[in-house]
Parts: sequence; structure tokens; C-alpha cells
Amino acid sequence: MTNSYVDISEELFNLLENNYIAYYNTLYDLEKKYDKTILKKIVDNSAYRTYFGNQLHALIYLTGDLENAHSEKYNIYGATTVIPDEFAIKIFNKLLEYNIDIYQKNYYEQTPLQNINCNSCYSYRVNNIKLKNIIKNIYISNLNLSLIK
Repeated sequence: MTNSYVDISEELFNLLENNYIAYYNTLYDLEKKYDKTILKKIVDNSAYRTYFGNQLHALIYLTGDLENAHSEKYNIYGATTVIPDEFAIKIFNKLLEYNIDIYQKNYYEQTPLQNINCNSCYSYRVNNIKLKNIIKNIYISNLNLSLIK
């Protein structure tokens, strides 16, 4: 029996939180099994535990060191997880290949760009400047392209 894109996305959220290397390997292997339409559905699917954010939101919630020392008591997604900045970039690039919606809003009406800049959020991370800069550069590049048209 084939899993639905929702089931696959849920599995990815689990892997990202618990074993980011297995997450990347699983994410990488998806292109061997699914077409671009299904891949997009998988990475854009949102879940309650990620504040209805997609796989990019989840990556942002877990990359670097959690700034809010009290986040564990609030049981936030990934409170005990740290994904290194460099590895997060590999994951981000694969998500871009799968055409993830970088403008998708989470429950709090935040895009990933707003999410990385929300230093008052319980999920705010530091030591992730490389990922933040790459995300910001994608937004800037897209804005520049839209101004040229």
C-alpha cells in the first residue's frame, strides 16, 4: 500500500526532529518514487505540531540553537533538536528543488522570512545565520525578478 503525501510529510516532520541525516536521505530518495506534483504536495503539507507550517518552516524551527531557554517547558516542536547551519542548507536546497512554497504562511500568518526574523517567538534560533542569509537572498532575488518583469 502506498502512503499518501500527508503520511509521507508527517514522517518527514518526525525525521527532521529526530534524525536530520535520515530526513535528508529520505527527502533525497523521494524523487525516485514520486513526480514533481506529489513532491510539492509533500513538502508544502502543513501539520499542527509545526504550527501549520510546511517543511521549510520546520527546518527553520530546528536549525541552530534555541534562544528561548524556557521553550522545552512549552513543548514546542524540536525544543531538544539542533540542526547544524551547514547541513540545513543542504536540506533547504533539496526543498527548493521540490519547489517548496517559500511564501506559505503558518498558523501565525508568518512566511518563512518572517519566521526567521521573529526573535520574540518561542521557536527563535541563533547560530543559523547562513541559512537565514540564503533564505533572505532567495526572497531578494525573487523580488528583483518581479521588478524586472
